[in-house]
This record gives sequence, structure tokens and C-alpha cells, in this order.
Amino acid sequence: MRHEVLVRALLAIVTVACTTRDEPPKVPLGRAADSARAEQQAHALLGPAAKAALDSGNVLFRKKNYQEALAQYRAASALAPQ
Repeated sequence: MRHEVLVRALLAIVTVACTTRDEPPKVPLGRAADSARAEQQAHALLGPAAKAALDSGNVLFRKKNYQEALAQYRAASALAPQ
């Protein structure tokens, strides 16, 4: 019994240690599709300058350039406050 508990604890530790933090969060497919659809609809309502700023912010965010991404998101927000 004690051996089984020890083995389970070690397996839990190894599982946590082997999990990378860079993995995207798991989202059910139905919710992911709804989210993508809502994002596309919102993007379609933006003007060209706001779209460009938002897209630039997304690219910079993916490159982990957070300060410049934030500046682009703020610019997009100023161009399309709605």
C-alpha cells in the first residue's frame, strides 16, 4: 500500500515536471469555433487602420514583444473605441 502511494506520487511529480508551460490552453472545439467566429465578426467591423494596428499587435504579441504589442492594441482601441 505504501509503495503504491509512493509510485503514484512520483508519477504525479513526473507528469507535472514534463508538462511545458508553452502549450496552448485546451479549449473544447465548439467553444473554439464560436470564439473564432466572434473574433472574425468583430474584426470585420473595424476600419482598415484599426485592423492593421490590431493585426500588428497580434504579431508582436506572438513574438513576445509585449510593450510594442500593447502600443498597437492601444492604437487600435483609439481608432475603434466601440
